[in-house]
Parts: sequence; structure tokens; C-alpha cells
Amino acid sequence: MASGRDVVGAAMILIVGMGSSALATRGSERDDPGPAKTVVRIKTEDPEIARAIALAIDWSDTFRRLVETIERTDGMVWIVRGRCHAMSACLLIYLEVSGPNRMLRIQVDPRRPEERLMESLGHELQHVIEVLGTSARSSAAMYHFFDRQAGGYRIGGRFETYEAVQAGFAVGREVARARRLGAPQAQQP
Repeated sequence: MASGRDVVGAAMILIVGMGSSALATRGSERDDPGPAKTVVRIKTEDPEIARAIALAIDWSDTFRRLVETIERTDGMVWIVRGRCHAMSACLLIYLEVSGPNRMLRIQVDPRRPEERLMESLGHELQHVIEVLGTSARSSAAMYHFFDRQAGGYRIGGRFETYEAVQAGFAVGREVARARRLGAPQAQQP
């Protein structure tokens, strides 16, 4: 008889295979005016979050590098709508293994201005890269990684790293610059 963990794993495989469409984004006009590129390892079913990801890939070199780095790993990142206590976004301490993939989950509140959403997503994707750069294969191992992280710190029970803070700031600056240079107006919530 299948355990609850086996059923969850089978359900996640089903979702990965059928339940979510991959994000398609255009390459940056500077780098690649050609056909759309498909983001396979970062998934969402929320249209506001999908739009923010697509625009951030177009507008921010840092965001694009974060996505490209994740695309070269064994990580699958699910981005879902939700609240994280007092924060607007968070990488949940959740890591499941399904086949060859490590599944991670980001929770985000998309009700904030789209530019701030992009900045928050960049910050959380940096945390994803930090985890995927380890051998962690469980939520407990993920927790212990952040707990031991050199240069990391805790804020009210939450983990934070310098690299994620800097990645978020860089995405924010690049998105603001793209807007000043005539990038399409982002939608307001």
C-alpha cells in the first residue's frame, strides 16, 4: 500500500507533467530579439505572478541570470499566491524530492506594485539558488543549511542572506532603469 509520502510524490509528478504550463518569455531586445524562451523549472498558475516573471526576465539582467541558473539545476520552483506573516514573499522551508528533481516553493503576495513583486521574486530566487547549491534533499536539511549559513542572519525567526538582499536590490534597480528607458508600463494592482 502506498504511503502518504508516495501519494504526494505521485501527485507532484502529475502536476509537473500536466498541471502547469511553462512560462514563455521573449529574450531581451539587446540580447535576443528572436523567439520566446521557455522557462521550465519555475512554475506558477497565477497570471499576475507569471506576468511579473516575464517582465522581470525582459527588464533585469540579474533576474534573467537567476532564472538561467535555476534552469541548469535539478530544482523545480513553484510560485504560489499567499502571505508570509509580515513579509510580502518567502521561500518556504519545504523541500521534497520527486524523481531526479528537488521541489521548492515560494509564496508571494502579488497585491503589491508589480515592480516590488519583481524585486521580491528576485530575492527569493536567490535563496532558491543558495539551497540548490547544496546537497539538501529534505526540508530539515534546508532548514539546517540556512541555520548554519555563514554571513546569514535571522530576523524574527526568519532566515536572511546578504546575497538575497543584494539580488533583490539589483533587480529593483534594473527594473526601475528599464522603466525610465521606456519599458512598457507595468500594471498596478
